[in-house]
Amino acid sequence: MTSIKQEEQVRTRKKHERTDDKQEITDENKKNHSVTLYEAKKQIFSLIQQGWNYRKISQVSLLIEGLGMKRFSISEISKIKNEFLGGSRNVVNSSENSRDGKSEIFRLIKNGTNLEDIVIFTGKEPKFVKETFDEYMNLKNLSPSLAGEIMQVLDKKGIRVNDTKMLVPFITKTIDAYKFLSILQYQCCICKKPMSLSPYGDNKGSVQDIADAIGYLSKTHGHPEC
Repeated sequence: MTSIKQEEQVRTRKKHERTDDKQEITDENKKNHSVTLYEAKKQIFSLIQQGWNYRKISQVSLLIEGLGMKRFSISEISKIKNEFLGGSRNVVNSSENSRDGKSEIFRLIKNGTNLEDIVIFTGKEPKFVKETFDEYMNLKNLSPSLAGEIMQVLDKKGIRVNDTKMLVPFITKTIDAYKFLSILQYQCCICKKPMSLSPYGDNKGSVQDIADAIGYLSKTHGHPEC
C-alpha cells in the first residue's frame, strides 16, 4: 500500500512540474515584450532540445508580434524542428512556400503588418514576400466577397440594397452626391471666406449649417405656384 501511495505522489508531483513549466513560459512571455516569429520558433526548438514532447509544447502560449498570443500545433512544431535541424531558417521547400509560407504571410498582411516586418518575422526572401503580397491584393480585389462586404457596410448604415447588381448604379449616385456636396459653399459672415456645407469638408458644423439653411428656406421660400 505504501508503494502504491508513493507512486501516486510521484505521478502527481511530475504532473504539477509539467504544468508549472508551461505556466512559467507563458507568464514570462506575457510580462515581457512580444517576440518575433523567428524568436518564438527558437523557443519552441529549445523546448524540443530539452526533451519536451510535442503535445506538451503545443500547450505553451507565446506572445508574437503581428500574431498575438499563439500556440503552435503539433504539425507546426514538427516543421520547426526540421527547419532548425536543416541549419537555416531561410531554407524552405517549394511546397512550404506555396502553402504554409503564403498562408502565414496572408495572415500578417491582413493584420496590417508591413512587408519589411514580414520579411524579418518569417525569414522569407523579400522577393517571395512581395510576390505573395501582390497575390493577396489580387485575390482581395477579385474576391466575390467584396460585394458582400459592401452590402454589409450599407446594411449597418440602414441602407437596403437587395441585389448586388444594384451596387454599381448606387455607388455611382453616391459619388455624384459627394461631388455635388463638395461644391456647396457659403461665405463666412465674419471673414467672408468660403465655408463648405459638405459633411466631407473641413466644416465640423456642416450638419447644423444645413439644418439652419433648411429652417431659413422654409420661412422665406415656397413653391413657384404657391
